[in-house]
Amino acid sequence: MLVTRAEAQLILNNLQNGTVPLEFAHIYNVDREEQIAQLCCEIGDPALGRHRLKFVNGEYGQGKTQMLGVVRQWAIQNGYAASHVVLRSRGTSLADLRSVYGAILRNLWRPERNRSAVQAVLEVVFSRYMEWRAPIVSRRLPCPLYGHMSMLFCHHCYEEGNVERQYLPGFEELEPTFRRAVSMYRRAAEGDAPDNWTKEQVVRFLEDDLGYRRGLNFIGTWLPLSAEEILDGLGQITKIFRLSGLKGLVIALDEAEAIPSIGGAGVSSGYANLGALIEAAQQVREIYFIYATTPTFFDDVRRHAQAIARRVSTETRMNLAPLTENDLVTLATRVAGLVALASEGAGCEARVVQVGREIAARQGARSVRDFLTALFATANVS
Repeated sequence: MLVTRAEAQLILNNLQNGTVPLEFAHIYNVDREEQIAQLCCEIGDPALGRHRLKFVNGEYGQGKTQMLGVVRQWAIQNGYAASHVVLRSRGTSLADLRSVYGAILRNLWRPERNRSAVQAVLEVVFSRYMEWRAPIVSRRLPCPLYGHMSMLFCHHCYEEGNVERQYLPGFEELEPTFRRAVSMYRRAAEGDAPDNWTKEQVVRFLEDDLGYRRGLNFIGTWLPLSAEEILDGLGQITKIFRLSGLKGLVIALDEAEAIPSIGGAGVSSGYANLGALIEAAQQVREIYFIYATTPTFFDDVRRHAQAIARRVSTETRMNLAPLTENDLVTLATRVAGLVALASEGAGCEARVVQVGREIAARQGARSVRDFLTALFATANVS
C-alpha cells in the first residue's frame, strides 16, 4: 500500500468511526471495479455518457460513499473538477437549493489548502492572462471606442471584457455577470499591490452566494435568487472551469437521509429541487451528476416526483450488490495490511484476517459498515 504510517492510522481511525476518507477510498475498494469503470467511462466519453446522470442504489453501509470516493479520485486525476456532498435534513438539505449550490462548490477538491478550488481556477485563468500580456506592448492594443487609449487600462474595455476576449477562447460563452466576475478578478489580481478584498468578493459571489452584491454591483441591492438562476449559475461556473483547462464538473450527492426525513413542506421542495438540479445538469454537457441513495428512494419518487421517476431507467440506475463472504475476507486482509503498517508490524495482521474470516462466515451478505464495526471491535484494532 502506497501510504505512510500516519496515513494508515488516519484511514483506520475513519473506518473505525464508520466514515470514509475519500482520498484513500481506492485502498479498500472491493468487487466494485466493473461498476466504477463503467461510471468513469461514461464521464470520460460524452457519447457513452449521453445521460450524464447515474442513480447509485444501495442499502445503508453498502459502500456507496466509498465507491463515490474512487470515482471522485479518478475524475480529479483525469482533469475534472469533482465535488462530493453529503445531504442531511439538518444542514445541506435539498429543501434549500442555495445551500446545495454552495456545498457543491465548497466541497470541490482543492489542489492547495490555502485557497478554495474556485479561487485556484481563477488564479489559473489569471496566469494565462499574465503569459499573454508579457510580450504585449500596451499601445498596440487600442480601445475600439477610444482609440488613443490602451484597452489594458480602459474602464470601457474592462466593462466590455475586451481584454479577456484576447486571451481566453470561450469567454464569450459566459453570461455578462460571469464575464464581469472573471474580468474583475483579473483586474484586482494585477499589479504589485493586488486588491485582495475585491478578489475575495468575487470568490464569495461565485462559490457561496450568487445573490451577494447582486451581479457584483457593489452599490446594488441584495435580492433572492430563483432556482433557475442558481442552476444557471452552476452551469456558468462549469464554463469558467473549462476556461482554466478543466474538462468539466462531476457532482456526487450522497443521500445520508432520505428526502421524506426533511418533513413538512420541505419534502415537496426537496423533490422539486432535485428534479431541477438533474434537469440543469443534463443541459450542460460538461456536468456529470451522480446521486447515491437507498432503495426506498425509487418508491418515493414514483409517488411524489414523476418527473424524476421518468429519468430512472436501466441506463441511469446502478444497483450495488452486497459483498460476498470472499469479498469481506479480502476487505479484512486490506485492513490487516493497514494495521501492520500503522503498528510497524506488531504481529496482529494474521489475527485481523482470521477474525474477519470468522465474521464474514457468520455475517454473510450484511452491510460493509456492520462488518467493519464488528471487525474493529472483535480484533481490538486501534
